[in-house]
Amino acid sequence: MKAFIKKAVLFLAVFLVFLVFNTGFNYLAIRHKGSGLPACSTLIMGDSHAVMTIDPESFSNASNVAQFAEPLVITYWKLKSLAKEHKPDTVVLSIGTHNFSSLNDDKLTTGTAFSFFEKCYPVAKPFELDRMLSVNLDAYYKALIRHIALYPHLNHDAYLGSFEPRAARGDVLDAREAIKRHYYTGEVQRGVSNAALVYTDSIISYCQQEAIVLVAVSTPLHPKYLQSVPADFLDAFDSSMQAMEDQGVIVIDMRQSGYEEALFYDTDHLNRQGARIFSAALGKRLGR
Repeated sequence: MKAFIKKAVLFLAVFLVFLVFNTGFNYLAIRHKGSGLPACSTLIMGDSHAVMTIDPESFSNASNVAQFAEPLVITYWKLKSLAKEHKPDTVVLSIGTHNFSSLNDDKLTTGTAFSFFEKCYPVAKPFELDRMLSVNLDAYYKALIRHIALYPHLNHDAYLGSFEPRAARGDVLDAREAIKRHYYTGEVQRGVSNAALVYTDSIISYCQQEAIVLVAVSTPLHPKYLQSVPADFLDAFDSSMQAMEDQGVIVIDMRQSGYEEALFYDTDHLNRQGARIFSAALGKRLGR
């Protein structure tokens, strides 16, 4: 029995040393290697509306780091980390009515949180949200254990996205699926996210603090989508955009762009051709 206990203690001690070594190695890699993103002066950030619509090639020295379904909270965490590393002079932020839905809060509070923390763990600051959201900390710790403690590696850049346009035309005839996905749980309309409002202000404040030009862009929407957005979210969006303008943010609202249906992938995203046209116009408008 004593021999077994000694072996068990020895095994646990070796395993603990293994975990500590991996953790130290990975934190050093995150700190010294950075994001691995090439130097750039313009960061394109946001969710799928930036991923599918804003081509960095239409700008001078830009990188699109947006990711699908990314809530504004994570965008803020990414901004702080990447801005320290690259010192950009401009941030182009895609923002729309859907960003203010409390369904975005679920991405950090429910069982889906692991899939988000698994990408953003190097930049995540979940304890900042204590007073606003009941963050799923189990998911956060699980992501840390998997990607920090279990094995040493140099690639901690899964939070970086890219420009990923869609070539084929999708279903632009029916907005109901997108509207339900953005604003409803079952048949119940969700509320406006206080966290989204707060972190929109945080993005503005951080850009002002770092003398970064913030450009808030609302990408084109199909009329059938725009006409179906619940009034609460339209009001929240309009108020936030007005607050942005009042604080010197460049606001470009292209929701009612008049783009023909053939340029849409679905009712809230452009396809590749539409993205090419939109990005070229946006780059020209900003002189970048």
